[in-house]
Amino acid sequence: MRTAVHAILLAALPATACAGDAVSLTGEWWQGAPVVGRNTTLVASFDSATSSDADYAVGMPLAGGFGIEADVPGQAGHGVRVPSRGGHLHFRGEGNVALHRGTVRFAAKGAMWSSADPRTLFEVKGPWRIGVRREPGALVLYAGGLEPPWDDTARVELPLTQVSADEWHTVVASWDRAEETGLIALDGAGVRGPLELPATDGRALVFYLGGGFEAKYRDDGIAQAGEQYDGLGIWRVPAWVLEARPEPLTDDQAALLERCEAAARRAVEMVLSLEVQGGWHTLYSWPTLLGSFAQGRAHVDAPEVVDTNKYQSTPRTAGEMLYAFQVTDDYRCLAAAQRSAELLLAAQAPEGWWVRGYRLDPRGVQPLAGAVVQLQDRVQSSPTYFMCAMWRQTGDERYLQAARRCGEFMLRAQNPNGSWSHHFVPEKDIGETALGLPGGGELNDGTINDGIDMMALMHHMTGERAYVEAMRRAGEWLLRAQLTGATVGWAQQYDAEDRPVWARGFEPAAWAWQGTEYACEALSHLYRFSGDERYLQAIERTLAWVRQIAPDGEVHAYYDPATGRPIAAWDRQVYALDDPAQAEAVARTPIARSYLRTVQIADGIQAHLDDARSGADRGSRLIPGREWLQRPNLTIQALYGLNSQDPSSGMWLSGEESDAKGMGVLFSPYSARLILVLRYVQAARAALGEIDEGWRGEGILEWMARPEGDWYDVDWPE
Repeated sequence: MRTAVHAILLAALPATACAGDAVSLTGEWWQGAPVVGRNTTLVASFDSATSSDADYAVGMPLAGGFGIEADVPGQAGHGVRVPSRGGHLHFRGEGNVALHRGTVRFAAKGAMWSSADPRTLFEVKGPWRIGVRREPGALVLYAGGLEPPWDDTARVELPLTQVSADEWHTVVASWDRAEETGLIALDGAGVRGPLELPATDGRALVFYLGGGFEAKYRDDGIAQAGEQYDGLGIWRVPAWVLEARPEPLTDDQAALLERCEAAARRAVEMVLSLEVQGGWHTLYSWPTLLGSFAQGRAHVDAPEVVDTNKYQSTPRTAGEMLYAFQVTDDYRCLAAAQRSAELLLAAQAPEGWWVRGYRLDPRGVQPLAGAVVQLQDRVQSSPTYFMCAMWRQTGDERYLQAARRCGEFMLRAQNPNGSWSHHFVPEKDIGETALGLPGGGELNDGTINDGIDMMALMHHMTGERAYVEAMRRAGEWLLRAQLTGATVGWAQQYDAEDRPVWARGFEPAAWAWQGTEYACEALSHLYRFSGDERYLQAIERTLAWVRQIAPDGEVHAYYDPATGRPIAAWDRQVYALDDPAQAEAVARTPIARSYLRTVQIADGIQAHLDDARSGADRGSRLIPGREWLQRPNLTIQALYGLNSQDPSSGMWLSGEESDAKGMGVLFSPYSARLILVLRYVQAARAALGEIDEGWRGEGILEWMARPEGDWYDVDWPE
C-alpha cells in the first residue's frame, strides 16, 4: 500500500520495460557526503586516513573485515579501496540497519560496473538476506534465503546500459515490508516496484559493503582489486519518506520531537541492557542495578530470575518495547519483545496459566519455588494482553493460542459466586484468598477488573457467549459485595459468603479505598457493556457516602464497616486513626506513611461515572498525527516525562535513601513516563509521514491487544 504522502514521492522518468514505476530522486539527502539526521541509523564518511569506522551509529560504529585501504581519495574527501581481490568490510547490523524497513545509499567506483560477472555491492544478513547486486544489464534490490541455491524470493530491477567504471556512481536501495514495496536507483534514476519480503522476523546480524555473506562458494560476493566505496548512509525509513515534502512541524514541535527521541533512546538502551533471555525484574536499584521483584532488601535476586508479577512486570516491559519499535523503528525493541513472547510461551502451563516469576537455567524456564497461580497483580492478564499484541504485530498464531489458553483458564478459575480469588489452586480446582479461604473474591490489585476485561477480550477473539455470561456474573457479585450501613463501598477481599476478610497483616477486613476505586471502575465498564442502571446506581451511592464523610474527597485507606471510623492495621492489630494515642502508635509502624496520608478518591469515582454516562472509551482509536499533535495534554505530558528523566540512567528514579526497609533509589524497566514521551514521537512522526497514522493503542498494553470494532458491543444477555 502507498499512502497519499508517498504518492508525491518522485518525478517520473521515461517508461522502461522493467516491472514497477520509473522514478527520479529529487532530495538532497542522497547526494554529497551523508549527514546525521533524525532518521539516520549509520553514517560512514570514510574520511579518516586510519579507520573505516562509522562517524555515527545507533548500534556499534566499528568496522570489521580485512584488506581495506582507508587513506585513498573518495567521492568527497577520503574513501575506502580494496587493494586486492577479496577485501572485506562489514558492520554489526543490530541497531544500524533493519530487515523490515529502511534505506541505504553509498557511492561506488571501479570494476563492479564493468565486469561481465554479477557483483554483490551491499548485503544484510539475518534470518534472511536483503541486498544490492549489479547483474549484466541491471541493478537489483533482492531478498532471499540463506541456503543454496540462494535464489531470490523478491526483486526490483533497474535496467542498466553501459556504466563507466572510472567514475563515482551513487546507489540507493530502499524497502518496506509492510507496504510490500522496494526501490533501487543509480545516480538518482531508479525504479520503485512490488517487493514481498519474507515474513520471518529477526534482527539484522551483519551487513557488508562491497560483498556478501556467502563468499566461500559464490564469486559475486567477493570484492575485486581496485574497487572503491564512499559515503555510506543508512536510514530507518524508506526513500519515499525521505523524498516526501510534508508540512513541517513548528520550531517548538520539531525541537520537542528531537528531545523526545533522544530521551526514548536513552531509556531503551538501559532497558535492553537489563534484559535476560526476554525477561526483567520488576525493580532495579540505582546505580548498582540489582534486580528485585518488590521494594525491600530481601527481594533482591539473581538476574536469571524474571518477574511476571505487578504492573511493571516482564510482559508490561516487553509491551513497552513493542510500542517503542512501532514508534521509533528500532528493531532491537521488537527483537526483545519477541524474546519475551518466546519466554512466556515456554513458561505457560499446558492448562493456560502463568505464575508470578520464573528462574532461567540450563533446564529451561522453571517456576519459582512456592509460586502460586496468582490471579491478582496482573499475573494472568499482562501476558495475555502481550500475547495478543504480539499476534497482531507478527501474525504468529502461537501467540494467539497462548492468549486463548489463558482466557479459557480464567473462565475456569471464576468462583461460583462470580468473583475471582487472589490465586487458584489447580489441585483443588478452586480459587483461594491470600490466607487460603476457598471461593473468596478479590478486588485488591485489580483482580476483578482483570477478570472482566479478559472475558471481554476473549469474547471478541472467539465469539463465545460463555465469556459474556462470566462478565455478567462478575457484575452481580460486585453488586452483592457492596458494603452498606456505616460505610458504602467495597473491601479489598471477601470470603465465599461475600464478607470482608483479612489478607496480609496490614490489610484488614474493612472498607478500602483501593477496593472501592477498582469496583467503581469495573462497574463503569459493565454499564457500558450492558446498559444496566444498577451498576451506575451502585457507583452513585458510593460517591454520595464519600462526599458525606469527606467533602473534599480525601479519605483514609481503611474504614471499619461496623462503625465507619478510619482505621489502620499492622501485624493484625487494628488502630483507630481518630484516636490520637492509636494514631501515634501507627506512626511508629513501617507502613506509617501509607496510613497517615489521605487519598483523593471522589474525583476518580466521578470520572468513572462521567465516562459511563458519556459512553466514552478511553481506548478509542484517535488516529495520531497532526491533529493529535495539537492536543495540549500531549505536549504537557511529554515535557513531564522529559523533565523527570534521570540523565545518568536514562530512567525515572524513585525511592529514598532513608527508607529503612527498602533498597534505596529504584527504577522500573517499565515506565508510564516513557510511554508519554513515545506518544509525542508517534504523533510527530505520523504528522511528518515517517510512520503511518495507524492505531497503536497509545502504548497501553490492554489497548494494544484489542481487536477492531466497538469494544462494548458484546451482545449482553437479557
